Amino acid sequence: MKLYQSNFNYSARINSRYTFINNTLTGALDIVESNIWDKVCNEKFEDIPSYPLSNLIERGYLYYDLQKERELFETLYHNYIQKAISRPIRFVFCPSFQCNLRCTYCFEKELPQNPHKYMDEALLGKAIDSAEEI
Repeated sequence: MKLYQSNFNYSARINSRYTFINNTLTGALDIVESNIWDKVCNEKFEDIPSYPLSNLIERGYLYYDLQKERELFETLYHNYIQKAISRPIRFVFCPSFQCNLRCTYCFEKELPQNPHKYMDEALLGKAIDSAEEI
């Protein structure tokens, strides 16, 4: 049976031995041997041993039928739209960058030049007014 590569695959070679692969539809993230991924890219599926091949199929990197991938995409998109409609719009305001805890998980790694600068009341009021209009 013919195999097809997912339209949502992304890969980056780590080194000569390993390649990072990601399927943005299924969320799968893996590190595979570069020679295996090269065979996928060159559609040499028959040269891939059964275990890595079955794993690549299970994780959504390969499909026997691209219509199945399309159906998965449509289902996930429909679910996303339903959630987006049913959830209220949320805003996050950062009236200050004064926090200096430097938590390892924080996404604010590079704070502005003046970390003690505050959002003034007028700007905060405009932001709230704009949010209320939505």
